[in-house]
Order: sequence, then C-alpha cells, then structure tokens
Amino acid sequence: MKKVLVFAIAFSSLLTINAQDNYGNSAKSSSESNTNVKTKDNRFIQDNFPFIHISNWTKGMKFMIYPDDNHIIDFLLYLHEYKSKSRVSKSEYENKLFIVDNIEERIVDCPRGKCTRTYVVFDCDGKKFEYEFIGDRQEMANSNSFTEISDLIYYDDIEKAREILIGKKYYIISCTDSYINTPVIIKDIEPGNTLYPIKIKYETFDGKVLSQSVSFSGTNQSTTLVFNRFQNIFSSENPIKTENTEVDNTKSPKDIQTQTTQKNEYIVEVNQDVKSTTNNNALTKEELFVSDNFPYIHMNNWHQGMKFMFNSENYYDNKITPPINIETYKNKVFTIDSIVSKIVVRIGIGEFKDRIIYFNCDGRKFEYSFYDNRNKEFPYIDNFIYLDDIDIARKLLIGKQLYILSKEWTNDDSNKARKWVPVSITAIGVGSDENQPVKIVFEYNKKEYYVEISLSKTNTDKDGVFSDDYSFSKLFTFTNPKLKYPKIPTDIWSLICNEKVRIGMTKQQCRLSWGEPESINKSSGSWGVHEQWVYGSNSYLYFQNGVLSSIQN
Repeated sequence: MKKVLVFAIAFSSLLTINAQDNYGNSAKSSSESNTNVKTKDNRFIQDNFPFIHISNWTKGMKFMIYPDDNHIIDFLLYLHEYKSKSRVSKSEYENKLFIVDNIEERIVDCPRGKCTRTYVVFDCDGKKFEYEFIGDRQEMANSNSFTEISDLIYYDDIEKAREILIGKKYYIISCTDSYINTPVIIKDIEPGNTLYPIKIKYETFDGKVLSQSVSFSGTNQSTTLVFNRFQNIFSSENPIKTENTEVDNTKSPKDIQTQTTQKNEYIVEVNQDVKSTTNNNALTKEELFVSDNFPYIHMNNWHQGMKFMFNSENYYDNKITPPINIETYKNKVFTIDSIVSKIVVRIGIGEFKDRIIYFNCDGRKFEYSFYDNRNKEFPYIDNFIYLDDIDIARKLLIGKQLYILSKEWTNDDSNKARKWVPVSITAIGVGSDENQPVKIVFEYNKKEYYVEISLSKTNTDKDGVFSDDYSFSKLFTFTNPKLKYPKIPTDIWSLICNEKVRIGMTKQQCRLSWGEPESINKSSGSWGVHEQWVYGSNSYLYFQNGVLSSIQN
C-alpha cells in the first residue's frame, strides 16, 4: 500500500514555498484556422520541450522535489543515498535541485544469483543519491512502466519556460476558469507538482492574476497520466478570430478584450444589451447571459480559490472530514486550498484514482474525498453553495431592471405577485440550498420580494428533475415581453400578468398566462377543430377553432 501512495499528486496546490533558488519564490497573488494554430502550438512544444525517456537522461539534467504542503509521505521511496538503502527525507530536500551525474549499471547479488541493476545517479548539495531500476539500461529503454521517478519535477522545463514565455500573450482555450477564449499575459512561472510540473501565473483582461498548472515535455511523467498539456490550455493565437477581427499585440489584455468581438466576456458592461450571435441563434439573450458569465464547473475541474458557503441547520455531507460542527460553521465560507489526486488499491477491485479536495475555513482545513471519474454524472457536495456565482451576479445585475416571468415570488405579500412586470434588482445573496443557491432580491411597487435561482449549476444536481425550473431564463428577461405581442389589449395583459384566463382568449394568450400544457388532446370534424389542454391539479382549457371556449379549474 505504501508503494501505491507515492503516486499521490497535487493537482493545483496552494503553494507556500521557502525556496532555495529563484524558482521557489512565490508570485503575487473557422475550424481550419484553429487546426493550424493547434499544429503551430504543438510544434512549439516539440521544438522547445522534447520528451526525454529516463534511459536517455544525461549529465547535467536538473530535477526538483515538488513542493507538497500536505506531506502525505515525508520520504522518497524511489530515491536513496548513493550505494545505500537509506531513505531520503522529502521535507529536508524540498525545493532543492537534484542534478543527474550519470547512469550506471551494476552487477548485484540477487536471490537467484547475480543480476543487473541500472542506477540513475544524482548530485544534490554535494551528496550523491540514486534511483534503482531492476534490469539493464536496454531493458529500461524498452520499459513503458518505469518512465518516472515519483516526487521529482523536471526542472529544465521550468527554466526554458521562464526564458521564452514570461511577458508573452496567449489565449485561454480550456480548463477551469471563466476566461475561455480571452487573452492573458504570462507573468511568472513556478514549480507545480509531479503531474503538472509547471505553474503558469497569468494576468487576465480585467487585471486578475490567476494560475494554471500544466505539463510541457512530459519528461519524468507517466505517459498515461499527462493531462494538462500547455498547448491544450493556452493558444498563441485568438481561437475565434475572424477576418474582421484584428488584434493589436502591443495592447494590454484589457484593451484587447474590448477590441475583440469574441463571446464569453466574463466581466461585461452591465448596461449593454446581451446580443445573440450567428453561432448562437438557438439561445435567447438570457441563456447567452448565463452561458457567457456562469459556466458550469464539474467537480473534477474545481480549482484553488473557489468559494462555497456551508448552509444547513441539520445536515452535512459525511464525506467531509473532520465532521463539521453545524452550529459553528453554518454560513461560513469554505475556500478550496488545494486538490490532491492519488492512486489507491482496493482489495479485490483494483486501482482507482481518488481525489481529495482540501478546504480552508477560519484557518482550519477540511477535506472531501471522491472517486475521480470524468465520465461520471454530476457530483456535488450537499449544502455547499457556490459563492462565485453570487459575486459575479452582484456585479452584473444589481441596480438593473429586469422583467419577471413568474408569480413564484416570496414575501409576506406574495399574493400580490404578478408576472411580466418590470422589477429592479436590489440585492443578491445566498439561496436556501445548493440547487437554488442564488437569492435575487428585487423591488416592485416599493416593496421587496425575492426568488431563488440557479446560474452556473456548479455543485448542483445539474440534470435533476427540477434543474431547469430555477434557471435564470425561466424567471427573468432583459426586455419587456409585451413588446413581442403589440396586438394584445391592455385588459388581456392584466389577466396574463395575474395568470388568469377567460372565455374568448386565444391559444397564444393562454400560453402566456398559464404556460405550456402538460399535454394536448385534439379532434376535428365538420364543426371545426376542438382541443383540450391538460394542466396539473385537474385544470383544463378547451378551445374551439383556436379560441378558448370552456375552462375547467
């Protein structure tokens, strides 16, 4: 079991590094065209960061023990002192350079006699260390299973990346944040972890400094476990640039964001109209607003800095340890500190990759463990409300006028609720649970009411039965809906706004008032076309030739 644990790897650790060199210093906090860009970026990696198999390592190559705040194990199982079996303390040599001295073969005593072992010999602070491979150098070269030494980051990738990338402009094309397809400037490069050895610090168009850990050459990494390749996260060219879009490379990310016509502006001018594009004609303005500003983040892609609030009076997810004291931590903010992935062996089942999310709350650490399956449905943590949605919604919506499409308001005067009327957003806060995490407070007729909605659906049962009932587009619209129906008279609008119907209304008017029926039964004959619209709670509407003729409620 201990041997398995050495594969524990930090996905995006919050690093506190007391480095012995300058790399340990912490930094402040049209498809053909896309294919060509991808090829160009792949070639850039191949030319500057070639993969080097362990059997081809040469004298002078540099490695570093990766920083690990969690110290799951404090010694290196695969590195020993030279010609000795003495273990090496991980914490003692953390952030220090291990420089390849040579690779040598030795004949050693084995249970069946003499056999050959191959040793990669390192020098660190004047002392020698070695990694032992069972077999000769040719067998090492032919092996696909032993291409890495756990806990060592290939340091030469870091040096090269700092030399050629700092100050360069790239575009985010994938991964964990809300800046997809936007320009960024690479500000600094630090050590990452054994899975993602290089931590890229970049500045976004709105002045934020974020980070993303990536892999470059794949040297000293299991070839089957290299995920976040640099070229899969960053692009050297605007991935959605059109013939009419020219980008001035001398401008700042913020200026470039204003200049380009790209979708997905995370920070938008809230007084601008959210317009549909030719590629999104199927989406309404409201759906585009949500997709552009509140992207869903699967638990597998959660990252350092994401914030949640524990919001329960009697229950917490039992996968969280240590157990949460409900009275103490209710309405407290839990911030992701780091995420660790590790290979574990379950007896009789085999190997699995588990993830542990480390949260910080009031200076105390909590952890949540789950099985890492990227094809899994939509996992979530009970009673953890995703706060980033609330922060963004406050910036974009408070002070704005919207039109409400439902009578499901909450207040002592809820019986006065109407729909299709203008309301002013006055406050946004935490909703009642993770499925309705955002509370929208608005003013109507000098009184405040609220509805609870879901925006990104992060940490919710995304495909649950009621997942769409609380969506922004089902409850609000940016434009006066009455403008779409100029022929509807005022008295009919009064009925619609109060979800009432009367004999003589058209099918369109009834839909606006009661919504879509659960089913429609239709018959036709010499008398014309007869329809029965079936609603819940034994409510029915009957139409004769498109006009409401009878109501059963």
